[in-house]
Amino acid sequence: MLIKIGNSYLDFNDSIEIEKQIKLFEDMETTDGDFSYQFTAPLTANNINLLQNPFPDNSSKTVYEKTDCSILDDEGNQLYFGSLRIERITDEFELSFFG
Repeated sequence: MLIKIGNSYLDFNDSIEIEKQIKLFEDMETTDGDFSYQFTAPLTANNINLLQNPFPDNSSKTVYEKTDCSILDDEGNQLYFGSLRIERITDEFELSFFG
């Protein structure tokens, strides 16, 4: 899977398990609230830049900001559009996706 932010791609080489939430049982095409389980991405200069330097600093910037993104298959076809949320930063980014 690929994660596209703007016109660039996150350094990420794994799959993401996304749960599709059905809003109305009568209309299976209507969904709301798709989400992923937590996944990791490396702490690279590219990812730091794409996630807009998410580290807390002395201007009280929150770590848990959301970043608009697209989830693409390996051929570049968009599967989902939504946002990434940084859950935690250790020696890598721990992220979740929300559609």
